[in-house]
Amino acid sequence: MKTPRQNRHGLSLLELIVASAIAVVLMAGVSAAIHMYSKSVDVGRTNVEEAQLGRAVMKLMEDDLRNCIWKNDIDFSSVAELAADQTAGASELLDSTGLSGGIEMGDEAETLSNTTDLAASTTPAMQIGLYGNATELQFDMSRLPRVDEYDPEFVGFRSLAIADKPSDVKTVTYYLLIPGTAYQGVVGDPADRTAEQTGLVRRVLDRSVTQWAMENGDTKQLDASGEIVAPEVSYLNFRYFDGYEWYEEWDSAAMEGLPLAVDIVLAIRSADDRASAQQSDDPFVVGVAEGDMVYRRLIRIPIAVPIDPYAEEEALTETDSSMESGL
Repeated sequence: MKTPRQNRHGLSLLELIVASAIAVVLMAGVSAAIHMYSKSVDVGRTNVEEAQLGRAVMKLMEDDLRNCIWKNDIDFSSVAELAADQTAGASELLDSTGLSGGIEMGDEAETLSNTTDLAASTTPAMQIGLYGNATELQFDMSRLPRVDEYDPEFVGFRSLAIADKPSDVKTVTYYLLIPGTAYQGVVGDPADRTAEQTGLVRRVLDRSVTQWAMENGDTKQLDASGEIVAPEVSYLNFRYFDGYEWYEEWDSAAMEGLPLAVDIVLAIRSADDRASAQQSDDPFVVGVAEGDMVYRRLIRIPIAVPIDPYAEEEALTETDSSMESGL
């Protein structure tokens, strides 16, 4: 008995084309999903890095500002009263013994009066404190040097940077480097300088070294001693609070103290935006652009006390009233 022969059919050309097309569509979808996932991962990583950078910059500025110092005036009124009482007692004793006429103290008194201004000649051009405006900040801070900072610092003869020295009083300067301006042109040594530099600059030098450079007009050396800590920063703004109102500028010598708090706002521009701007030769735009991440922090200065703007008027009023009552 003969069995029927089984017919075996293969894939037709049309079926093969349809299967290949479906496979191509599936592979394209998988590839697009992987690309979108990798792009989202890159964007998330960039956001995290920018957030970490913003927090690190704010933390650095906060640590410096919390160590800001102000001159400590010593009250010598009690010593002056004690000296006056002793002088009066000595005069009465000389008068009682009849020896006051034989002693002449005029020359000595004149010599002492001529030496009262010797300390003023050695003071720096600017008092210790905080000085700043809306875009720049300079202040003196007190911090013990690290162990490695006690080693002598040597600067090459080709370098324009100023040789710093170990000190517990440093002058710190923050400002935004703006390309194309004469005031904030370049930072660092000539070998490290690029055609266009941007970002947040931090300069830390011993206070006496900074004052010496300023008095001698060594602006190039001061610029060379700075460091760009965050080239991604595209905007920087400071405001100062005295306990009663906000100021756009602060002068410790004029305000007779430190601000109670400093409000800092900065913006960070992504590396992709900066790279695309450099490739297209577009000028660097200072400010907050679309896509920039803005950070803000209010920093309290521990040793600062509120400055009462009405204290001087009240003191003058009390003085006038006391004078009128005495009359």
